Amino acid sequence: MKFVIFFVIIANCWVLSVAETDDVVQKAFNIWLAKYNRKFSDNSSFTTAYDIFSSHYKATSRQRLKFYSGESKFLMKPNKYSAADVNSKASTRGLLLDNDAEFAALVKEEAAVQGRVLPPSYPPPPASLDYRTMGYVSGVKDQGFYCSSCYAFATGCALEGQLAKKYGILPDISAQNIIDCSYNSSYGNFGCGGGNLGSSFKYIVRNPGVANETFYPYAGASQTCGYNPSMYSGTAKGYFYITGSENYLKSALAAIGPLAVGVRGDLDSFLYYGSGIYDDLMCSAIINHAMCLVGYGTDNTTSPPVDYWILKNSWSTDWGENGYMKLQIGSSLCGINTYVVYPTA
Repeated sequence: MKFVIFFVIIANCWVLSVAETDDVVQKAFNIWLAKYNRKFSDNSSFTTAYDIFSSHYKATSRQRLKFYSGESKFLMKPNKYSAADVNSKASTRGLLLDNDAEFAALVKEEAAVQGRVLPPSYPPPPASLDYRTMGYVSGVKDQGFYCSSCYAFATGCALEGQLAKKYGILPDISAQNIIDCSYNSSYGNFGCGGGNLGSSFKYIVRNPGVANETFYPYAGASQTCGYNPSMYSGTAKGYFYITGSENYLKSALAAIGPLAVGVRGDLDSFLYYGSGIYDDLMCSAIINHAMCLVGYGTDNTTSPPVDYWILKNSWSTDWGENGYMKLQIGSSLCGINTYVVYPTA
């Protein structure tokens, strides 16, 4: 058995060395250019993109070795961000929470405004849960390169789940409506410059209502607010924060429905996540990206079995597992239980 493991590791080391040769990287880059229809106006831009891609491609190869040697539970893969410059990557960090002190003050303020104390416990959750199979989750969206709008998509996802649960019909909430109309001093978001979950729900509650994607389609840019009541798709009566352990979060998710959450999304291992259960211990609670928590499960093919969250992203179906991530439960990875918000329909 030890010989087999040793052989696999040596074989993968050889594959890794081959995968990092210039010829292999160049071929992979050409495939990437064709797949994403990327073109460059000059040689300098082309060279910069190639250098960025090469670095990420080699990191992906090294992660593959960790996966097959049992050091890690996830694989990375090239995606549309594989040659992204710093400005393009900035669009993936659109959740604006400056520091823990401000977040604590925000939670205290909003809890007082809403006048709600969450129950100390929820009923025991089922062993597994996936709201996608229950018709509570709409299709994966793509926020694009130059709009830091993750907060709007996560807000929409959580509200869609509540409306589907209450009325039996799944709406498709307009992220663009939230981007455009919560972009002012009354709510505190910054359009494609980023925003937060509480301000987004506050807009929907006070408006009241939010548009359907069909009537207010995504543009990927900040625009003048164009909402009118004929676009109405649903509303929220209030919104509340959840704080507690991952076990508490699991019970809350099962009792409530899909939840909007803040996570850390700026690590390359996160940005180029491809499949498997994400377990990068470097993913700390530096909250800068919003996602939608839609379920949890257990991988029983490993020893011991590994529990994971199911997270919906807004980076297209090309990212991760068709737009979703499995995040390991147990270490509060990426700050998963730090900033959790949900609306009531």
